Amino acid sequence: MAAVVLAVALGAVVVALGGVLVATLARRGPDGPRLAVPGRAVAHRGGAGERIENTMEAFENAVSQGCDWLELDVRRTRDGVVVVCHDRELSRQSGRHLDLRQTDYKDLPPYRSPLEVTFAPGSFSSGCDRRIPRLVEVFQRFPRQPISIEVKDDDDDLINEVASLVRSFDRAPITLWASFRQRILRKCRRAHPEMPVLLLAGAGAAGAAALVPGAAPAAAAARGRAALPAALHHQPVRPLPPPRASPTPSDPPPVERQKKPGGKRVKNGILVNF
Repeated sequence: MAAVVLAVALGAVVVALGGVLVATLARRGPDGPRLAVPGRAVAHRGGAGERIENTMEAFENAVSQGCDWLELDVRRTRDGVVVVCHDRELSRQSGRHLDLRQTDYKDLPPYRSPLEVTFAPGSFSSGCDRRIPRLVEVFQRFPRQPISIEVKDDDDDLINEVASLVRSFDRAPITLWASFRQRILRKCRRAHPEMPVLLLAGAGAAGAAALVPGAAPAAAAARGRAALPAALHHQPVRPLPPPRASPTPSDPPPVERQKKPGGKRVKNGILVNF
């Protein structure tokens, strides 16, 4: 029973993310750039269910299996290096109580292996690559791979450095700003207006489109679609509204529906069609 509940929950968040990306990427708003690249599978943290999260090995694995999008998290070390890492406090990932923002890049510890998958308790991923990579390495290795970048900290230097890297690699049409906080996304929009923006909200973002070992793609997506009303806690931002006390008719509506699953399958992954 627990396995069924887990499968439903994971399928639901995958479909939720797909629904958000439909609304955010499929059309061009009056002042929002468009991403023309369609997607059917998004590898959350690079596919944290199959390889250690946010590592180059995870990204390689996800791309090799046909994932259309990579999703990753960025932070900035004490010496100003933009790294791909989910947690600020590194005890879960490395077993060492270190604050990433107070640590130089050369002193960052390796990941644990195996590492528990946070959105699938009791499941673990492992791999040969245990190193926290720099964002520039990901761009160098996958110059034309669509990537969703979740900005974890309200850090102007971090945001500006990410924007500078996106410009250097000329990849704005295939790179997405993402955050749970509108304040951060407003700064992102100002730093690089040509990059589309995605506001994440609610628990549905956790585990979005992860590659999960043993999950049947089409079946998982179908189960997730049944749970969509409860799972759909994402809302796109186009454009980012100014702060105000209450919603107005000009606010973007929430996503209401998701296309039926279809398209390519991804081995040992969950299928999303958007």
